[in-house]
Amino acid sequence: MNAIAPNINYFAQYAEAASANQIEGKLLKFSKGDWTYGVDGIELPAGTRLVALMTTLTIGWQRWFGGKPTDTRFGLVSDGFQPPNRQELGDQDSSLWEPDANGDARDPWAFVNRLVLIHPDDSAVFTFSTSSRGGINAIGELCKKYSRAVPNKYPLVSLEVGSYSHSDRSIGKVKFPIFNVVEYVDAASFDEAHGEPAPTMGASNVYQIGQAPSPPRPGMIEDGPPPIDETSVYGSAQPPAGRTLAELDDSDIPF
Repeated sequence: MNAIAPNINYFAQYAEAASANQIEGKLLKFSKGDWTYGVDGIELPAGTRLVALMTTLTIGWQRWFGGKPTDTRFGLVSDGFQPPNRQELGDQDSSLWEPDANGDARDPWAFVNRLVLIHPDDSAVFTFSTSSRGGINAIGELCKKYSRAVPNKYPLVSLEVGSYSHSDRSIGKVKFPIFNVVEYVDAASFDEAHGEPAPTMGASNVYQIGQAPSPPRPGMIEDGPPPIDETSVYGSAQPPAGRTLAELDDSDIPF
């Protein structure tokens, strides 16, 4: 029987890798202009307040085939995880990609952000999972605000909806999600409700503006929320042919 190397907890390593691919509680999505949760897509009213457990923020890539996830490259932002560029993942030949509902080739790899949130009253748990430009931008803006927060606090956020007029008039008004920070609350009680204590937050592991993992980076745009920097995600100025993550609505991906 092979001896186990000392000082290495392989069970903990596997648990961390496996948990990154799980949805905790009910799946929270922003799709077609509405906040919804659960398998039935129950609408959650705008203005609902939830506590965002920022140390659970997971980012990375998920590969889909036949409507099912087949591979992942996920990690925690609080651990300093840097996701690979899209070109490092393979599957570059768009002629082999599956078609979407419109018959267009769709990249099997989706860049995903996931964040666990808890209702402050009944401790109901939600996981916000997104691959859309608007969803990832909302996470990015929340991270900017959190980077300036007092240690050992979590933001109490109000789920809001913003909109802008698309430059293509045939598309019209486009809605996007907003996490509006109402106040900051003590993290300890919500870590306890979540069941997993968070690492001690201090200046060393709270990201400052400009220090967060690179893809995607929010920027500025005049006619709506900032676009994903696809160069930083795909590793080149030109992403693969076919639909890219910036063109996806969260309803396009089953998670």
